[in-house]
Amino acid sequence: MSIKSIQANELRFCTILDVIKLLPKIVETSINLDESDSPITQYGYQVDEAIRMASEEIYAALLSLYRSSSNLAVTPWVGAIISNRQNSAPAARLRACQAGASAITEHFTLTFSSDSAYTVTGWLSGGLGSGSITTDFTGSGDGDILIKALTNTGTFTGTFATGDLIFVSINKWHRFIARICADKAVAQVVRELAYSNGIGIDPAIYERYSNRAKRNLERLQNPDDKNGYTLSTLPARDLSDINMGDWNESFDKYGSPDAEFFANDDIESYTS
Repeated sequence: MSIKSIQANELRFCTILDVIKLLPKIVETSINLDESDSPITQYGYQVDEAIRMASEEIYAALLSLYRSSSNLAVTPWVGAIISNRQNSAPAARLRACQAGASAITEHFTLTFSSDSAYTVTGWLSGGLGSGSITTDFTGSGDGDILIKALTNTGTFTGTFATGDLIFVSINKWHRFIARICADKAVAQVVRELAYSNGIGIDPAIYERYSNRAKRNLERLQNPDDKNGYTLSTLPARDLSDINMGDWNESFDKYGSPDAEFFANDDIESYTS
């Protein structure tokens, strides 16, 4: 089974980059994004597993309200664009790119083979071909990404060199959902990976990110609450969505079944 076919059956509400970019904010040790030391290279599969677990939990929590994953989707958008910080001077960057309508949620790696040529690889969609900073690059299928040429103002900047890397994330889900997923996944990642690899972190970081994800997810689960949130794609609801509870059994003030709730002398026979 290919990675593409797995993607078709599994939801990912954020990308590995969405999780990785939070790490510099919460760890005390500097994290480089170069090829040898990159968390993407070393821990990519563990981070992806945390993302899939978080996505499954979020989807299960929202399915009864939003009915379908399509109601959680939006027009694909570009998230993080990160250089590996090893570029030649002046620092070379990709400042912007575009996501096509058929793009899935994943991240891409641009690997430079010269000062102008690069290859594009998707985490899930695989190799997408070669490009150049002097021409437009267009991916296809799941890897529906468009990278404009250097002549397009604001796209590429600086001087590139062989071995330079640029990471790009694309997401097709609502930004609020993506943030919940990233928060939940990063909590799991720092607990499992940071501790086991001796990275210094704030002791309360797991609770901080985990609790924020839980709080925001609960707001989406309860859109009618005064603190609730509603996505614009929330379907119309009717009485069939309301659970009236079980009225077949009576309970006392402590919540325990009360067999004597209706005593015999509570009901008087009506006679004419």
